[in-house]
Amino acid sequence: MYLFAIFLPKVEENDMDRLHIKIFILSLLTYFILACSASKTNLSEYSSAHIPGYNKLAMELTIRASIQEVLGNDAQALHLYQEAKRYDSTSAGLDLAI
Repeated sequence: MYLFAIFLPKVEENDMDRLHIKIFILSLLTYFILACSASKTNLSEYSSAHIPGYNKLAMELTIRASIQEVLGNDAQALHLYQEAKRYDSTSAGLDLAI
């Protein structure tokens, strides 16, 4: 521990305390400067974005209509597709199926 002490100049204990305080304050200032200058993500962009969801009833009706279409019941399938369209008017897939 004191191996290199012979190469270092003699420093008083008071001076060491001041040096430690200066190093501590300097490191705190550096930390705050770096923390404040870091780029921040604008969370309002993400919270205002609309996340599309599915209407569960419309999805269920579409699945039932698809099954009816495969079974050859076209009239029942058309009725179910139209009913699903009432709950999800934005679906292009329902427009195509009808």
